Amino acid sequence: MIAGLLSKTLNWLKSLWKKLNFLERAWLVAIIVFVPLMILNMLSRRDKSENENKTEIIGHNKESEKTHSFYTYDIIGSENYAQHDNYYFLLNMRDKSETNVEAALREIKNKVCERKCNIIAYDDKKAFELDRQMEDEIRQIPPSANNYGHQVEKIEAKYYLKIADHFIGMLSSISENDNFDYYPYRQDSKYKELSSRH
Repeated sequence: MIAGLLSKTLNWLKSLWKKLNFLERAWLVAIIVFVPLMILNMLSRRDKSENENKTEIIGHNKESEKTHSFYTYDIIGSENYAQHDNYYFLLNMRDKSETNVEAALREIKNKVCERKCNIIAYDDKKAFELDRQMEDEIRQIPPSANNYGHQVEKIEAKYYLKIADHFIGMLSSISENDNFDYYPYRQDSKYKELSSRH
């Protein structure tokens, strides 16, 4: 029964094929062959881009684990400028010592950056969001405002300490040498001034 149905279907396709002119046959072949290939290509690109944005695990070999702790990271933001890129990461690691954070950021930089870039790492996504929010609020103040400095200080006082304890490192490769800063906000006088008030 199935063989008979298959035979009838093939005969129908043959008769249909004979009725089509050259151009119609070409379109039919294109639809049958190329459309599924294009769909597969699009799906594979989408899967690849989704996988690139998922957590990547670094430090599999034992030698690497000796030099710095096992860590994972997620890309949580990026900015592209004419001369460089900024990449923002959520960095999860057991030992957040200066040496380990720097080694992790250098390894991430080598893997992610295709040109000059800044690698900025947080250990809490909320701190990254607050940092973006603080910068957005500061950008909204016109630089020509009479009390510009006072308004900036007021905004920074609202966010700075919450961000500082989770902004764990920054690797800047914009200059000749890669400069690493460990807990950058904790290192400046603003952090000391604001923490003495609380």
